[in-house]
Amino acid sequence: MIMKTIKTLFATLLVALLTGGLFSSLHAQQILFEDFSGMTDSTTTEISGSLDNYTQVPGWTGNKVYQSNGAAKIGTSSVKGYITTPALDLSGNGGNFTIRFKARRWTTDQQQMKVFVNETEHLVQGLITNVMTEFTVMATGGTSNTLVKFEGFQAANSRFFIDDIEIFQSTDPALILSPSSVNFGGIELNGNATATVTVRGANLTSDDIQVAITGNGFTTTTTQLATSSLMTEAGVPVVVNFNPTAVADYTGTLTFTGGGLANPVTLDLSGSGINITAVSTLAELRAAAPAYTGGTNNGTAVYKYTGEAIVTHMQSFNNVKYIQDATAAIMIYDPTGKISGVEIGEKITNVMGTLTNYYGMIELVPTTNCTPISAFNSVTPTEVTLADLDNDHQNSIQSKLIKLPNVTVNESGNWATGKYYGATQAGVSKDSVIYTDNFSADYINTAIPSYIVNLTGICLYKGGASIPQMNRIVILNNSNNGITTSIDEYNHSFIKLAPNPASQFVRVQLQEEMNVEIYSMTGALLHSEKLSNGENTISVSSLTTGLYILRFTDNSGKQYNSKLQIQ
Repeated sequence: MIMKTIKTLFATLLVALLTGGLFSSLHAQQILFEDFSGMTDSTTTEISGSLDNYTQVPGWTGNKVYQSNGAAKIGTSSVKGYITTPALDLSGNGGNFTIRFKARRWTTDQQQMKVFVNETEHLVQGLITNVMTEFTVMATGGTSNTLVKFEGFQAANSRFFIDDIEIFQSTDPALILSPSSVNFGGIELNGNATATVTVRGANLTSDDIQVAITGNGFTTTTTQLATSSLMTEAGVPVVVNFNPTAVADYTGTLTFTGGGLANPVTLDLSGSGINITAVSTLAELRAAAPAYTGGTNNGTAVYKYTGEAIVTHMQSFNNVKYIQDATAAIMIYDPTGKISGVEIGEKITNVMGTLTNYYGMIELVPTTNCTPISAFNSVTPTEVTLADLDNDHQNSIQSKLIKLPNVTVNESGNWATGKYYGATQAGVSKDSVIYTDNFSADYINTAIPSYIVNLTGICLYKGGASIPQMNRIVILNNSNNGITTSIDEYNHSFIKLAPNPASQFVRVQLQEEMNVEIYSMTGALLHSEKLSNGENTISVSSLTTGLYILRFTDNSGKQYNSKLQIQ
């Protein structure tokens, strides 16, 4: 660890020798440097409450922070973590300063993270697995009491490692490019792909920045940039085009000069020209997927969907999207964020990518962005029964928008994320047929309905070590009618039930004559009787501990459901 400290100090002293837009330390005032060399272990013990024991500079705070052999690991699989610097005086140099650090992501977690300067958010992209990459953020708005927070991108699966955080103020001219390189991936021959590079500057002279591009297949219409526009919070976007004409790998360079820069600032460009197999329907696309092998089977061929499909559901986790046309539906698994700028209800085309069979779930992994056609389209959910949600991975409703009507959820309490729930429909019960996969669902932490409901969601083939693989329903947000009342909601002012939980008897107060039936959660009818207007007493002493459904039916045939807990 001593060697690491010596190495990072020498790196700081030798920054003056580096090019590519980094500042010279000879003209920079270092405000903070932290190499986390005190984090010598690698355990699952959270150290957020005692960071002063591990950092060179006291005053750090955080949540879900762990040691990682000379670096800090931030976050868990289910909780977004962060680490925040001590209060810093960054009021000098007009409040302009630079943040430089190294980071990488955890395995397949998000490639993005956030850096907050007080309340101002800066998005950092391009975290890779296993290799620490250096990132630079040019910030404004520094005060005498500034906090800089490094945070995961989303609520879950956004773990990252961070090291060698340096914050300094400099008067040297510099450019920062975001992203720091562009890889277009595989692009259809004679197709055109675009990428945007955001260019920001500091301490530039009045001379315009000159822009040049080299490399076959790469072009840009931008030839110069005004330094006054570059030295703003937003910076200036530069659009690069890639148009491959042969099956080959392409490389190029975007170069910036002028503005007082001591050396040219460059950005590497890369991409490949590939052959594409076109399909016009999602049914054809699904049929081209690798075979089910009981695990993960990744295809390598690139397909282009030329039909028109509607986005029916989206999740921020891994940028998942579901699309559907008249023939079928498919999940788009997009952890690198290739597809952007679309919303639920968007009709899209020209969706390109490879296909994966993930434990029976067919997924498209996109290689480029798609083409939006129109917004505000809708898909009518396919109505299904519990029997339709089976363990057949080739089930035709997979990834479709589906509606499971007239069901009772077999559990009570509040909805939780990433949990399985059973359901009963028309006397038939199935375990773990509901899955709450959306980490930002608006019904999470609200009460599970105790009455009959309609559920609308996406058909997902899902399972785990102790849960069998099968087609399940992932409930949409309530704002998208994920949970709606199927029949008149059980109303405490209309039907009063006490005690609940019960052990020997339950009293029922009615406003009219009704029949009552008691069902087990497996759908077995256990008891029925006719109840009168007013107070009634039902013996439940013969029922074992557990949850039961009471179904009330009035003389017109209208039904009301309630759950009864026996203890």
